[in-house]
Amino acid sequence: MGLLDLFREKPSPAKFARLFIQRAMEKGFPPPMQFNKEEFQVLLGKNHVFNLHNAYREYCNAPKKGRSDVMDRYVAGLDVPAIPKNIEIAKARLMPSIRRMSQIEYLRLSARLSDPGKSFMSAHRAWDGDTATVIVYDSDTDMRHIDASQLSEWGLSFDQALQIAVDNLRDRTSSSFSDLGSGVTLGTWNDSYDSSRILLTDLLFRMSGDSDPIVMIPTRGRILVASGRNADGLLLMLSTAKYFLEQDGRPVSAFMYKIENSVLLVYSPDDPTVRETAADLQKIYLIDDHSSQKDMLDKIHQKEGKDLHVAKFVVFKNEATGALTSHATWSKGVKSLLPQADVITLFQSGQTEAESVMKSVLWEDVQAMAGNLLLKDDSYPPRYLTVGFPDDATFASLPAFDLLPGA
Repeated sequence: MGLLDLFREKPSPAKFARLFIQRAMEKGFPPPMQFNKEEFQVLLGKNHVFNLHNAYREYCNAPKKGRSDVMDRYVAGLDVPAIPKNIEIAKARLMPSIRRMSQIEYLRLSARLSDPGKSFMSAHRAWDGDTATVIVYDSDTDMRHIDASQLSEWGLSFDQALQIAVDNLRDRTSSSFSDLGSGVTLGTWNDSYDSSRILLTDLLFRMSGDSDPIVMIPTRGRILVASGRNADGLLLMLSTAKYFLEQDGRPVSAFMYKIENSVLLVYSPDDPTVRETAADLQKIYLIDDHSSQKDMLDKIHQKEGKDLHVAKFVVFKNEATGALTSHATWSKGVKSLLPQADVITLFQSGQTEAESVMKSVLWEDVQAMAGNLLLKDDSYPPRYLTVGFPDDATFASLPAFDLLPGA
């Protein structure tokens, strides 16, 4: 079956990425090319990232006879000019972008995997929460992450470059909002920088028409604003954020943000239903973060000759209540990186299955009674290196938690 035969049906995003890479190589673009499923990007070499979202959307919407032309046009976009060395030429295309911290971690781990001796040169500012601001060079076909070495070449600090980028974003921003009901407003710029407009805090007040706006940026192309005084609106915003996560991909943040003195801070809802719903959404985002990084960490540890187990992050759903509970297992005698989860199951293997013992314990109880055996690393999401296992007396005194009630 040839390439054009495959165009007769709408492919999955992963299949489209394979077709894109195949077509690029047919056109003479050299390997290595890798598909980043989480970000829906093709990585070319070490520094060039090509986002597939626009290509995939246009390809799927095009008549079948025109799809190969769409593919060829986007493949041609891989041959992009270098970022200008002269900042006066480059600055008109600098833009701010909000990225999930797990993407920054992905870049750090990728650098560690490919060249352990090379330092990671990211330029970003981490937020209170799960996100970071980066600066990109916005060409007609892609967004290239500006790293610390490029800033140094331009003679700019991160703050100086960010101010240029935010000014450019403001110049591109007119009023473009849609009312979703219950006081929830959706930004409708649809230009890949909708989430970046969370940096324009004065705009958020205009979007909400409220003195207490609460903001969410669930994906790169979405921004939602609601009143912090309206629980129904906040619940609608959360459900809409989940919908966009499922439909759009490109996750950014599971958190709600508030504005205090022009600074964006994580917002903790007062309403218990809103708070629990928000916590469940955060767990959904963390599933992919942990899953994708586990594979990479396993490869890194194997390459570095480390006998270190990366514990799985699993989420259980209570079918009666719909509530989500995150879980990980800590096994005696196994040096591990343990994710922070709602519940930790401690496991002691015996000579036989009957002699093996396990106990599920709430995270806060583990921290209170055995926290000295967990060393937090500097990753995102946070993980803890186990340096032993609770002794028999501590194990016995840990209060058990029923992970699967009624099972």
